[in-house]
Amino acid sequence: LTPIRLSAERMRKRFLENHPELPQIIEKGTATIIEEVDSLMNIIGEFSRFARLPETKLEPGDLNLKISNCTDFFNAHENVHFHLSLDENLPSMMFDKTLIRQVMINLFQNAIDSMGGAGNIWIKTSFDREKMLVRISIKDDGAGIREEDLPKIFDPTFSSKEHGTGLGLAIVEKIVFEHKGRIRCNSRPHQGAEFIIELPVLVKEDSDGKVSCGLN
Repeated sequence: LTPIRLSAERMRKRFLENHPELPQIIEKGTATIIEEVDSLMNIIGEFSRFARLPETKLEPGDLNLKISNCTDFFNAHENVHFHLSLDENLPSMMFDKTLIRQVMINLFQNAIDSMGGAGNIWIKTSFDREKMLVRISIKDDGAGIREEDLPKIFDPTFSSKEHGTGLGLAIVEKIVFEHKGRIRCNSRPHQGAEFIIELPVLVKEDSDGKVSCGLN
């Protein structure tokens, strides 16, 4: 809002002064206002989508296949290399294919941004039979995250990007929570970042709303 206010005040002041360059001042000022309003509309849209994510629709699927397919969206990044280590013994499980796709794409894009468009992304899946959890690890060799920023990265108001809304990781966390899972991040500056997602296997909800987990 600050650039909008300053532009409006400047135009008003120059108008009252009957400034000789008033047309140019108005043209420049209104261009700034339009640009900033567009930016605000984009931010509002992001918050709106965050507030009303689609209802989670769980269905059985191959999580490894979904992750592998998501990497295909980034084939145009010739300098980004994906390294997949997907557990062949991963059981079939219940998840929302659309929302998990969004989680993967958000995390991949964050990693690519952190690496400046060139680097490596390691993706690993594993199954913890004792805890009935599937783990997904997404690690990059990008700029990493400052220690003081780590507790804030999932906050919807926090962003380390110059033009970021801060909603990307907040949406990721919300989707993981909707799957009764959890997500955490390990990172150090200049040593990349690793996001670890844990999802219960085959999440089921009965008519009473109780959640249970089990193998196929």
